[in-house]
Amino acid sequence: MTTLLGPRTGGATAASAPAPRTSAPAGTPRLLSDPVATALLVFCSLLPLKWWQLGVDVALPLQPDHLMWGLGVLAVGGALIGRRPHLRHVWVPVSLVPYLLWLALSVSWSVEPARSLLGVAYLTLWVVFGLFIAVGRNLGDLLTVVSRAVTVVLALHWTARIVSPGTAIHTDLHAGALRGLVEDKNLLGYWAVFGLLAAGAHTVAVWQDRRARLVPALTTLAALATILATTSKTALSMALLGVAVGGFLVALSRTRRPYGVPLTVTAVVVAPMAYLLSTGFGAILELLGRDPSLTGRVPIWNVVRFAIAERPVTGYGWDALWIAGSPTTQRFWAMHYDVPFHHAHNGYLDLAAQIGIVGLVLALVFVGSLLFRTLPQFLAEPTAPVGWLLALVVVLLSYNATEVVGFTNVTWVVLVAGSAILSRKGN
Repeated sequence: MTTLLGPRTGGATAASAPAPRTSAPAGTPRLLSDPVATALLVFCSLLPLKWWQLGVDVALPLQPDHLMWGLGVLAVGGALIGRRPHLRHVWVPVSLVPYLLWLALSVSWSVEPARSLLGVAYLTLWVVFGLFIAVGRNLGDLLTVVSRAVTVVLALHWTARIVSPGTAIHTDLHAGALRGLVEDKNLLGYWAVFGLLAAGAHTVAVWQDRRARLVPALTTLAALATILATTSKTALSMALLGVAVGGFLVALSRTRRPYGVPLTVTAVVVAPMAYLLSTGFGAILELLGRDPSLTGRVPIWNVVRFAIAERPVTGYGWDALWIAGSPTTQRFWAMHYDVPFHHAHNGYLDLAAQIGIVGLVLALVFVGSLLFRTLPQFLAEPTAPVGWLLALVVVLLSYNATEVVGFTNVTWVVLVAGSAILSRKGN
């Protein structure tokens, strides 16, 4: 069996290994072409996008992201003309259905029902994009279109840096840090880590082809440069985690005892975590040169925990919090010394505040099911595309502890597409 960097040195052989589950069923046509799929991923990577982020100082009723949503829907609708019979190949992962139903129900108890309805509609469109992209593709195909989208988006961010440095570079508290076309450096930092994983894995996947590996290799370097330009310590630490996970997967793909490596790594990870939980994180953070409040995140988390305690089961409704002018939001901001914050700086707390602990559990069931499908798949078929999806989930679960990155935008589209491919009928 071919592994990430060569043949496996022991263990199961190609003849005895389970049948690969990353391939599309034979003869399944693609619902969306590569250019359309890439364009959708580019569009999802830039959301939300406002005029000021483009250096345009105008007051217009429609923002660029509204126009992009319209173009995205039109692109999908146009791509489906003449391909409606292919819709029967759309496969919805069972683990995703309860989460989507709970999201829809959250509109009924939302403190901002109109906004929740719009937010659920947007998220449903992301799900549709992911399901449509998955049709007729395997994980290798998905990795290819994601890597191409990363190349385009990085080019746009650096073009903005050159053409409009006044808006692409922070001039506030984070002066000098690159934010590109997105709202702040932390969001760009996360996206660059996402791009680093995709472009790096794509480079490994096509390494034998000198011409094919040039663009993803350059994109990998551009993603790394972007991480450094954002000056985000979180992004840098998550990039290092991604590299570590990649190295671990390479070792796992070549070991004679596939389950020996995970057990060893688990023991190595659990011991330090137990020590940190027993002694506290303050000394460790000071050793790393980090603010013990995690750059003001801890006070925000305290407010969000209070909000969750008030409505632990249902939450306040999807996308119904952290809105200027909302009485509920203003009450929580007052607990933060009247200093606004627009998300919880923790994806798990943010999700629990919006759709309750039940919604958080359902979301984790979906992501967990993807993780537990991908790991056995990697042990059976240790290739770069499978390893990429596995590394993405691991890094995402870690990153989501300090930023809100797990259940929106391009990440959500890719997770849905990957889950649909792995759980597809006939695999």
